[in-house]
Amino acid sequence: MSTQPPHVLVLPTEGVADHVATQLREEGFDPVEVGGGPGGWTVRITDSRLPDADGGGAVEGLRTRFRALAEQHQGTYVES
Repeated sequence: MSTQPPHVLVLPTEGVADHVATQLREEGFDPVEVGGGPGGWTVRITDSRLPDADGGGAVEGLRTRFRALAEQHQGTYVES
């Protein structure tokens, strides 16, 4: 079970956030939550199967993947 904080992507619109969340769910991540706020729309990935902070390369690989996904949609990845 993961002890790592959730991965958070901040995206410009609700539609983009919903699209990204759907894509992540289709890839098997669960749960993936969408929320709105003053800074944009967020996608939070808290899948219990994610490696914890001691996961080394696996954790960095996920960060790289989520960062690229956010940038592809004119968003940002919030480092945890």
